[in-house]
Amino acid sequence: MAPNLKDDINSIKSGIQNENEIKDYDCKLKELNNEIAKDDATSDALNQLNNDGFAYIKIDFYGFETNCTEIEELKTTYDSLPIDPSPGNRYRAYTCYDWNPTEQSLKKQDSTQYFQSKEYNYIDGGNIRIFDPISTTFLENSVLKGLIQKDTELAKKTGIINFDETFELGLHQIRYKAQGIEPAYSSPLWLHRDDEPLVFVHLFNLSDNAIGGNNLIATSPKAITHIIQLKSPLETILLSKRIITL
Repeated sequence: MAPNLKDDINSIKSGIQNENEIKDYDCKLKELNNEIAKDDATSDALNQLNNDGFAYIKIDFYGFETNCTEIEELKTTYDSLPIDPSPGNRYRAYTCYDWNPTEQSLKKQDSTQYFQSKEYNYIDGGNIRIFDPISTTFLENSVLKGLIQKDTELAKKTGIINFDETFELGLHQIRYKAQGIEPAYSSPLWLHRDDEPLVFVHLFNLSDNAIGGNNLIATSPKAITHIIQLKSPLETILLSKRIITL
C-alpha cells in the first residue's frame, strides 16, 4: 500500500463522529481501496515485466465491473467481424492510430493496412494485409477507451516506448472460432515473437465449450516457461520482445 494512501485512511478514521460520517467514510474507504488495488496491480505488472519479459494484469487494474453493459456491448460486435482471409478460422478487424507527442494523444488513421516483417511472421510476414476497420460501436465504447488509456499509462511507466516521439498504435479485434473439427489458431501458428515493442492482449469473452486457448510463454522454442489461460473479461497479458508466445 502506498504511504500517502495509508495516511488518508488514518485521517478519515480519526475524523469519524456520527452515522452520516461513517457512511461517508465507508464510501471513501472503498474508493481508496480501489486506488490501492490499482497501484499494487501497476507495481506487480512492472516488476513481472522487468523480471520475466511479460506480465499478467489483473482485472482490478482497469476498474470496470466485468458484467457491465458496456462489456456486453463489446462482446456483440465480435459476431459481425469479417473472416480473416489467412488460414486459422479467425475473424478480425483492425484500426491504427498515430501518437502525437506534442499533444500526448492518439489520432486515428484512415488506412487499415497492416505489415509484419518475415522475421516475425513466416506465414503472412513480408506482405501488406488490409483488414476491415473496427466498428465505431467498438471504438467509441467507454470500456475500450478506458483500456487504451490505462494501457498507455502503464506503457509510459515501462520506459520501453518513447512517448516523446511519434509512433503507431495498432488495435486488433480478433475472434478465434473453431469450425467443427477444424481449430482456430494464430498466425504464425507456433511460438513467435511479436513485431511490436509492447503488446497488450485483452480477453472479452471465452466460450463455455472452448478447448485450449492457452497462452504459451517461452524464452526459446524449446523452453516454455508459462502456460496461461485468460478466462474472465478484461484479464490481460502484457508482452515484450524478450519472450516468444503463442
